[in-house]
Amino acid sequence: MTELEVRLSQELHDIAHRVAPADLRSLREPVARGRPGPSRWLAPVAAMAAVAAVAGVLALARSAGSPQPTGRVWHGLASDPPLIAVAGGPRWGSASAIRMISARTGQVVTELAPVPARVRLALAPDGAAVFVAGQVHGRAQIRRISTVTGGSTIVFAP
Repeated sequence: MTELEVRLSQELHDIAHRVAPADLRSLREPVARGRPGPSRWLAPVAAMAAVAAVAGVLALARSAGSPQPTGRVWHGLASDPPLIAVAGGPRWGSASAIRMISARTGQVVTELAPVPARVRLALAPDGAAVFVAGQVHGRAQIRRISTVTGGSTIVFAP
């Protein structure tokens, strides 16, 4: 022990011997907080009722039906698109066609123009076009491919 610890221990020992039993107050049972009766269970019951109400509203909103595509414009949630654009070849690095797949059935709806390997795809919110970003001959390029006609136009090429 250090000198400071020895001094502190000695001081505490001296103080402990100076305290008489009469200096200590007796322990008593703590006073109950709050009011007895319904106020003790009212808050938890109200919280459970609020949670049940929110769950009920969410269940009603969900059972109202999910939006369906109308023509080529889809008015639904972004998490449930009617079509998914997929490009992938039989092996890594090979070129392949873009396949438009129905999210509901999992079937290929249409195939679009072939794209080079290692590209990024973005489907337009209305589903009318797929944007393909990648490199062509070592230069960046973004193409817009129509999902209706299959026609392709270069949107960006430095």
